[in-house]
Amino acid sequence: MQLTLQDIHQSFETLQAHARSRISVDLELWSQNLSKFLEHQPEIKGEVKIIDIKRGSGGSASGNIIFKAELNRGEGRKPENFVVRYSMAEGLPKQFNIQKELIKSGVPAADPLWIDETGAFFDVPAFVMEFVDAKVGLQSYFTTGPLAEAAPKDRRIMISNVIKKVAKIHAMDWEAGGLDLLYEEGKGDTLLESELNTWNSSVVDYAPDAEELLFPAYQWLKENQPVVTDPVFLHGDSNMSNYMFRGTDVVAVLDYGESHIGPRELDLGRQCNGNHLLGMGMGKVDGVPSEEEWLAEYEAISGYKVKNWDYYKTFSLFRLSIVMHFFNLGIPDDLREKTRDVSLYWQNQLFDRIRQFTL
Repeated sequence: MQLTLQDIHQSFETLQAHARSRISVDLELWSQNLSKFLEHQPEIKGEVKIIDIKRGSGGSASGNIIFKAELNRGEGRKPENFVVRYSMAEGLPKQFNIQKELIKSGVPAADPLWIDETGAFFDVPAFVMEFVDAKVGLQSYFTTGPLAEAAPKDRRIMISNVIKKVAKIHAMDWEAGGLDLLYEEGKGDTLLESELNTWNSSVVDYAPDAEELLFPAYQWLKENQPVVTDPVFLHGDSNMSNYMFRGTDVVAVLDYGESHIGPRELDLGRQCNGNHLLGMGMGKVDGVPSEEEWLAEYEAISGYKVKNWDYYKTFSLFRLSIVMHFFNLGIPDDLREKTRDVSLYWQNQLFDRIRQFTL
């Protein structure tokens, strides 16, 4: 199968546009509810006026709204920019607490300020955080966005700064930060089995048509899992679209909905697989390190030797195949034609890798 960068870019644009269309966002209602919510916060004095509001990124179950509010947080009345993140799925309070702990550990993240855990004000759980004025990476990051626009020399510096932030996240003392509950999430006798079962259950429950296709991969990963001797806090969705850049600096790391405790190779696998799959047709991208260079730089920064790389790279492809399948659920036939080739490519990559180890 021959794919071009334009195929990949079009697929992601189609998937994101469809995801956004599946949830209605009434900005006027959000504006009213944000005023009420902010006025309810003890440190805010007096009336809150929303003077600008627009929809940000988001999918079918969660997203962001960017707004400017005129309010008084104890230093006089003035306009300030914020972001409100909402989610229909479980786990938003977890993201709020994770971002707090990351900031304490020196990881740049948007400071979470106030949370509506139950949806009392917004009908869905949501929290307000500071607005970070920077360029955010995009899903198809080799075709558009700050990495694509950067000169090769600057792109290499940007990626080095990303790798440094990944190592910083992995170095966080998750037990001291009260994030030990993440260690127990899922169901299984080991960390890897727990995560495997969680992902496989999502297929069984929500995409049974894909169960037969993905089960051999699940079984191989379960039977060949290595022992995790050094579990760390994982970003979970460490793809390059979750890093915000100001120049070549990473000034914020986004989206902790999939964060958990596990082997750091899973975050690295997400990045290296993404680089390969999103760079199809480009050959060697100037300023982007090879997979070997990427891992060597992480090892030099973190002092950790990457282990069982083939296994974790395959595990990452298993997860990505499931995500891609979910993205395609419910898409009308005319749109599915635009994404099918990329989705099939990802799945074929997964099973090609598993065949390498099982034949």
